[in-house]
Amino acid sequence: MKGVYDAWKKAAPFTHQSKIVHKGGFSTLEEAKESFREYEALHPEQTLKRADKSPIQAQRTGIMRNIPTRAEIKEKKRVCRSNLRETLNIVLNWTEEKRTNLGYYPIAKEQLTKLVIFPEASPSDTYQFFQYGLIDTILIFNDLKIISEFPAGFVDAVKRFKNMIDNVNPRDISLKFTNSQPIFNEEEECLVPAHQVIFMSVFPGKFQPIDQIQDLAIYSHEGRLASTLARVFERTQKITRESHTRINYKSRNTLLVSSKRNEIEEREMRLLVEFESAFYNLSGLLEKLPEGIKRNLCYLIKDREDHKCQLCAS
Repeated sequence: MKGVYDAWKKAAPFTHQSKIVHKGGFSTLEEAKESFREYEALHPEQTLKRADKSPIQAQRTGIMRNIPTRAEIKEKKRVCRSNLRETLNIVLNWTEEKRTNLGYYPIAKEQLTKLVIFPEASPSDTYQFFQYGLIDTILIFNDLKIISEFPAGFVDAVKRFKNMIDNVNPRDISLKFTNSQPIFNEEEECLVPAHQVIFMSVFPGKFQPIDQIQDLAIYSHEGRLASTLARVFERTQKITRESHTRINYKSRNTLLVSSKRNEIEEREMRLLVEFESAFYNLSGLLEKLPEGIKRNLCYLIKDREDHKCQLCAS
């Protein structure tokens, strides 16, 4: 053999195999395990390769297991009382120790718990908080990932505003919310979605102090639900023809605004009136309000000049 191979070490593997390779079978499980241990002792690099792969395989399996179906995503975004309970539980589980990982903290606002949300927070959780009127402030620093689950028109409006700011002098921005909570029927389905007026501006750099989480049961109290709707309406009433306000985005229940140098344009004024019209007559989305909440809301805003609903006439 040495005459054929220029180095004996090249031939050795073919003439000096370990006994493990030649075993055709094992009479007991212990004999098989002992043989495997002998193999590992002779080939430690194989053991290391398996050890390296195991965490990766486990990680991949975990990722696969956590990928939601489209149906699950749609169900999670559905506004209903059961999903509200789940969302309130997320808030209740907040602790000071978790605040860095969660990316948000609670403040007390008019006896309600609201959240200040940083860019590190979960976009999915943030959209849930938005749907249930639980947000006080969203901070936006470098990118818009935190609002990636919001409606496309909303995201585009924030993007245009951020680009406008950055073109002059790159700065962080904040979204400041005045909002109501969704209202449900006896079957726990949503009758009236949360109404929200959101003011976009350059972030002033001041943070509100952390507060204790309030009693979240207040979110189902009729009087409280009516008063949060009234506050949304009062916020829109501060925008007048003389206001230096831009309407950046409008849907049936969301108004996104910012300041500008010039007075509000006629087109923007029409968008504002469209949003407010439901409060004037308790029509549109507010037409489905339960009678008790409707009466409470009428009482709170009846002194407004343009408010003339059927309850006022009766």
